[in-house]
Amino acid sequence: MPQPIEIESDLNVANLTQERTVHEGDWVHGGDELEYEYVLSYLNGDNEWQQVKASLPLPEQVHFSHAKIRYADGTEEEINLPADDNESSVARLQHDLQRTLSMKNPHAYITLIGEAAKVDRDTFVDDDMSYFEGHEMKTATATPHFTITTNKTVNLTIEPLTQVKKGEPVIIKGQIKLNDGLDFDNDGMRIEYRVNGEAGEDYQLSMDDPVGCVEFEVDAEELQIGENQITLRAHSKDNAYSEPVTVTVTVIGGELQLKKVSTESVFAPIKLTGTAQVSRPEGLEVVVNDDTGSKAAWRLEATATPLVTNQGRTLAGNLYYQDGAKLTMLGKDAVEIARQKTAPGIDYDVTAHWSSQQGLVLKTTPAAVPGSYQGTITWHLSTVPEE
Repeated sequence: MPQPIEIESDLNVANLTQERTVHEGDWVHGGDELEYEYVLSYLNGDNEWQQVKASLPLPEQVHFSHAKIRYADGTEEEINLPADDNESSVARLQHDLQRTLSMKNPHAYITLIGEAAKVDRDTFVDDDMSYFEGHEMKTATATPHFTITTNKTVNLTIEPLTQVKKGEPVIIKGQIKLNDGLDFDNDGMRIEYRVNGEAGEDYQLSMDDPVGCVEFEVDAEELQIGENQITLRAHSKDNAYSEPVTVTVTVIGGELQLKKVSTESVFAPIKLTGTAQVSRPEGLEVVVNDDTGSKAAWRLEATATPLVTNQGRTLAGNLYYQDGAKLTMLGKDAVEIARQKTAPGIDYDVTAHWSSQQGLVLKTTPAAVPGSYQGTITWHLSTVPEE
């Protein structure tokens, strides 16, 4: 016996204007572009699904302008929509699929594009059934009901923000109004927001609060040291929404610190030959982290003690900081090693940026005596005053 055909049909209704799916009970605006996409899937069977007839509802509150079918094998066909004389509604679209569905060509995508009617009062669009009937098999899928609302818009204003200390939340305060001037309540009114591009949990206005009054906290954990961009948008229960409002808040109170400093480092051994020699440090690491939120740069300087043996002999030579062709001796006077402006929380590895022409250098003179020499380098980190 041949295996029976298995067919599945699905429907997705998308609001292309608002870039969202239309679910049961949703709201759309008059004039929004809507897309109905039916997906017919051949799941199993020994025979092809042939002579498929589609019967699709055309709600009078949606004005359809284009329809087509795309098959899994890449072929397409246009669907002629019934003429609409605007005097009587065309209840259904009837169309015979030109291609059969099988395991070799398992899908057909039927797409209808239309526009929600521009209405002067909220208008309900009823649900309905779509039918697909072919040789040996028929299937059906439901269309969602939704409401077309008038083109009301929401106006959102937010009080200016300045700065908060690290670990403190940001208090958002503002006001919502509707452009049509009609009375409304807080039922279903919400604020969606993003902090530096990351979505937070929507704030729902309470029915116990004054109408349209916005006041909620953005948790300190959602904020970073320095400047934060908070973008907010108000939504009503019927999916009217405001233009996005962006405010900037600066979080201050972090530290400028040497996050990592090698407590010990050695210079490559020098073989004395009676001439001047050069050596560079091995395993030296200095990492700076500026978590203050300041826009100012920071400066790293260094001082150094003479290099001496345990017996008190001073090395015939000196430590230098090399910056290109320029050599500056390290001693009791501070020498600038690095000056940078880094983003909050970003580690800057000073020594990782050194090269053969930049960094600490030990230079000996021909008078150097063999031995093991030690000295201390002291790092000084400070903020560069803004000019």
